Amino acid sequence: MSATRNESLDKALGGLLRTYRKTAGLSQSELGSRLGLSFQQLQKYERGINRVSVSRFCQIAEALGVNPHEILSEAISNVGIGAKGSQGQAHEGFFVQVASSKTGRRLIEAAAKLEDPKLLEALANFVSILAKHLKANPK
Repeated sequence: MSATRNESLDKALGGLLRTYRKTAGLSQSELGSRLGLSFQQLQKYERGINRVSVSRFCQIAEALGVNPHEILSEAISNVGIGAKGSQGQAHEGFFVQVASSKTGRRLIEAAAKLEDPKLLEALANFVSILAKHLKANPK
């Protein structure tokens, strides 16, 4: 795997950790305190500046109440590792950008609060239809 892809994976993983932390309603200081880390170190993990060891990653996932496999699978998928064809490569990094943006985090956090799976499915369908409409009818 190339250095660029390693960096993309580090950023994807960090962005997802940030999203899950915010969804859990925790500040960097609060989560850091639970883990015996400074908020600065957690911030470096979330930005992909410092790599997270496997054991530390599992501790963070556990503190967030999330299966580490879910987070890692999502990060790998977002970066397009193992993706076949140009579609996975064309979208490489897109999910990281969305999860890292303020608007994207708001959307993810709002969707995470939907307790009814049917509402979440309806939201996904709405966004999909909106995207198709905008693609077919550009400005």
